[in-house]
Amino acid sequence: RISGHIIDPESGYPVQNELISVTLFAVSALVADAYDHAVFAMGLQKGAAFVDGHPFLKAIFVYRDAQGNVLTKYTGKFEQDEVR
Repeated sequence: RISGHIIDPESGYPVQNELISVTLFAVSALVADAYDHAVFAMGLQKGAAFVDGHPFLKAIFVYRDAQGNVLTKYTGKFEQDEVR
């Protein structure tokens, strides 16, 4: 999957990974916006690990698995009631 508006800084081409969307929650919208494109470019596994390593961030990842199913992953910091 290619995201045309997020550029991979290593290749200079649009990011190609399994992610469809990343929504970041932080102490402010400015902080969330500062990290969202970088986390998207990291992909699901690295992006989720990055968010889990930063206590001021939470994220919701929407992605396609190898079979093409659309799935959602929440970082471990979300309480179940927060995502309803």
